[in-house]
Amino acid sequence: ASMDDLMRTFAEMSRSGVGAPFVPSMQVDSGNSQRYAVYLTQSGIGLPNRTYYFQEGAKFDEIRARYPEYIARLLGLAGLDEAQARAQAVYQLERRIAEAHWPPEDNRDASKTNNRFAVSQLDSVSARIRWRAFLAGAGMSDVQELFVRQPSYMQKLGVILDETPIEDWKNYLRFHVVNSAAPWLAHDFTAAQFEFFGKLVSGQQQLEPRWQRAVQTMNGALGEAVGKVYVERHFSPEAKKRMNALVA
Repeated sequence: ASMDDLMRTFAEMSRSGVGAPFVPSMQVDSGNSQRYAVYLTQSGIGLPNRTYYFQEGAKFDEIRARYPEYIARLLGLAGLDEAQARAQAVYQLERRIAEAHWPPEDNRDASKTNNRFAVSQLDSVSARIRWRAFLAGAGMSDVQELFVRQPSYMQKLGVILDETPIEDWKNYLRFHVVNSAAPWLAHDFTAAQFEFFGKLVSGQQQLEPRWQRAVQTMNGALGEAVGKVYVERHFSPEAKKRMNALVA
């Protein structure tokens, strides 16, 4: 219902792996390798990077033409009416966010992204962003300082936040929730996501069988635990001896 609500929701969703215009992460402090620090990083677009929204060429033209159709497809599957109109609003909002994004070469420059701020100084980056509401939603109310990787992006995002109706942000979040959940939902969601991102964007020919995707998911989430069970069953003491000898 308010900008503070929206900022808290961005933070809560990013903790669940759902896209938001910027996301927090914990990484080693660039100025002190003995501690961790909070980093805020640009995010919030559905296509792989800003290039897909603006690059000329037949492939990019086709992706841009079909992306709103994909957004509408997922919103429709989720039971929302007027999916086409919602999808166009989401796509146009993402384009504005992408336009403000730093290009990949600047993001790879460690000196440009090394911007430390006290929380009390964040209004100097953008007075339009409700920083404390975001940090509260992220469970980081006690953080005193953090890094803002792309300050000029945040400044532009503040303008976008002010100029975009809350209802457009709601539709944006609805899409990103469903898009993030699509691999775990019914076949229609998974198939729609594969047709767009798998085939068109990535050039894959066929969706992997469900059992294979399930194995990959389990290994990604619990790889060390699965590995321990595998070793207990299939890696004998004699095999370990041979491997130790080989390594030595």
